[in-house]
Amino acid sequence: MLDALMTGTLVGAPQEKTGASGRPFVQCRVRVPISDGDAVFALVTAFDAEVRRALVALTAGDPVSLAGAIKIGI
Repeated sequence: MLDALMTGTLVGAPQEKTGASGRPFVQCRVRVPISDGDAVFALVTAFDAEVRRALVALTAGDPVSLAGAIKIGI
């Protein structure tokens, strides 16, 4: 895991879900601009109650900045 800070815009509305263990979480996709006008899309999963509440209050296209541990995958 890496600690990171990313800023971008929400792609679609955040979705509230419940894991197999019964633990609630929120998932959303964030478009994060990088050099030369390109962008990467990050799948964000939040478990903290305060962060979940903040994310579900947002809508598609809203700007968002997130900090925390990330796992990079392809």
